[in-house]
Amino acid sequence: MAAGMLLFRSCGSAPSQSKEATPPPPRTGIALYLPEYWHSSNHAVFAPIMQPLLQKGMDTAFLVRLMTDSRVQFKESLVKINVTGYRKPTDYSQHHDAYSVNKGVSFMEQHSRDLDSAAAKYNVPKQAITSILWIETKFGKITGNHSIASVFLSVALANRPENIEKNKNVVRQELSEKKDTTGLYELEKKIEQRANKKSAWAIDQLMALDSMRSRYHADVLDIKGSFAGAFGLSQFLPSSYRSWAVDGDGDGKINLFDEQDAIFSVANYLSVNGWRKDRESHEKAVFHYNNSKDYVSAVLTLAEKLGMDK
Repeated sequence: MAAGMLLFRSCGSAPSQSKEATPPPPRTGIALYLPEYWHSSNHAVFAPIMQPLLQKGMDTAFLVRLMTDSRVQFKESLVKINVTGYRKPTDYSQHHDAYSVNKGVSFMEQHSRDLDSAAAKYNVPKQAITSILWIETKFGKITGNHSIASVFLSVALANRPENIEKNKNVVRQELSEKKDTTGLYELEKKIEQRANKKSAWAIDQLMALDSMRSRYHADVLDIKGSFAGAFGLSQFLPSSYRSWAVDGDGDGKINLFDEQDAIFSVANYLSVNGWRKDRESHEKAVFHYNNSKDYVSAVLTLAEKLGMDK
């Protein structure tokens, strides 16, 4: 008889003929102490990343919530786009057209006090702040609808052999359809490298999500953002929030879905990351925000069209 299982029978009655339930596999590590985790539908999927998170010092109670909350789910599509999406660069050319300039001018007029205050405090032009907020989210109209916890937990599994193979199959299929498999071996190696890099990155973002709970004004598991896990008007990652987000309106909360907090946080980010008076420092600071030369060019082009000195 399995330990902890008892069969009851009435005096004089025949033994029960019902089959004994198959015992679950042995529990190890955190699952020994967390029945909530053991009964969660996520436990089998996310089990491989539990130990790395615990070793890095994640709060156990928060880890349990991550593994058991119904809002958090593994999504294969998020693994795919974060690992293979680099092959289709974003086109930023439409972000500094006449329509964008008009929207930027209106935003600067509407938020002139906050933009001027942030510019004076951090020595970053209001046009640069405005440009980033427009290009990132159209001033908050497009902030993303992905659970960022799901993003990071899913991408943390990118280096699992089965997920690497699925992403390799994606590029194999694309090359096959083009009837050109030149460079397939190098591309597959690149997929492996990116899978490992993205997995480690996602683990770090989960740790940052844990640490930002004490500063965030609401439940971090409610945060929705882009497929890359960036959120708010400024599209900060949890690690960016932890390092550079600031309370712009002085209400004691740092809410990047609020215009004032987003304005001051972008200004602080650029200032801390090297924005000075010369063009080279501008490029460096914006590149730190998004390491795409096309992105840097779009941000500075729009900022200059809005009146920033070159």
